[in-house]
Amino acid sequence: MVSIARLFIVFSSLVVGGFVSCGGPAGPVGFVSLGGKCMGTTWSAVVDVQVAGDADRFADLIQGRLDAVDVAMSTWKDESDLSRFNRAARGVKTEVSELTVSMMKICGPLVAATGGAFDPTVGPLVRLWGFGSYDKVEAPSDEAIAQAMGFVNWPAVKVEGATMSKESDGVEVDVSAVAKGYAVDLAAEVLVEAGCDSFLLEVGGEMVLRGKNASGEPWRVGVIDPLPQLNQLLDTSYYAALSVTDRAVATSGDYRNVRRVNGRIVAHAIDPRTGRPIDHALASVTVVASTCAEADALATAALVLGPEAGLRMLEKQEGVEGYLLSRVGAGEDVTLAVDATSGMEAILSPPVPDSPGSR
Repeated sequence: MVSIARLFIVFSSLVVGGFVSCGGPAGPVGFVSLGGKCMGTTWSAVVDVQVAGDADRFADLIQGRLDAVDVAMSTWKDESDLSRFNRAARGVKTEVSELTVSMMKICGPLVAATGGAFDPTVGPLVRLWGFGSYDKVEAPSDEAIAQAMGFVNWPAVKVEGATMSKESDGVEVDVSAVAKGYAVDLAAEVLVEAGCDSFLLEVGGEMVLRGKNASGEPWRVGVIDPLPQLNQLLDTSYYAALSVTDRAVATSGDYRNVRRVNGRIVAHAIDPRTGRPIDHALASVTVVASTCAEADALATAALVLGPEAGLRMLEKQEGVEGYLLSRVGAGEDVTLAVDATSGMEAILSPPVPDSPGSR
């Protein structure tokens, strides 16, 4: 007898509701929950399994794609494509994989579309401010920031065939703001090729949703309330719900990955145009797009740009919708104001609250 239980998966910035179906000795069928580890975080999936035994096959396919992206593009692995490129001197051609070439071709248009608010060469600034390490950090000097900004130079990155090179010494590429989304896209493609028509797949909260859930309805995704800032994964409230199918969703927020620099809480998002962490009221951005790589990068860029410029940027992107939550007020009187792109209300349930001060 098949039993059906409620599934409630909490992610770093999103929550998803669906169903899990348990099968017999030959393996589960129906909607099955899968999961694993990759890229310094975890992945989760809810997949519609029609043939007993396919759950394990689907899990292996997902893990394989995610691991391939990590091997090629991790800046923590010394022999990855990007680590070897980052160590290379100006003009030296570094042989890279097809996956890395594809990632670079995705990044270029996104850098242009965001006016440089998304820039994969921002790595030297990220390190300067202490992200990616556990060491105590003092605020860098203006001179140190200016020096690091000299290495933020996406046009200096050149891709020719299966090679990458740089036109300036010191230029590095770090795709952490888009790699998880790209990896989810690739894993989703392999699931579709394997015959899985309905699934939810996420890596660290960036997700692709296809088909319908076990109730025959679009998948429901909840947007975490960024107040208070110290929300914990298992003790979290949700501000809004999205109804999504055949799309990708990503969220970027200033309330998770923070550092204390000279006694001040600093958000992880660094503006490549100024060399400094963001300092505005925008707390989180949720983006719905056709691909997860696009959603991932655009959410990061909108968070960097702030509520007004971020909304304008998202409105210009074809097939993209965004939901922005900004803090209003101070101290215990802080509330949330909502800004959203013109087509977002059709995705939300309930509709977009009135703004400002809607909470």
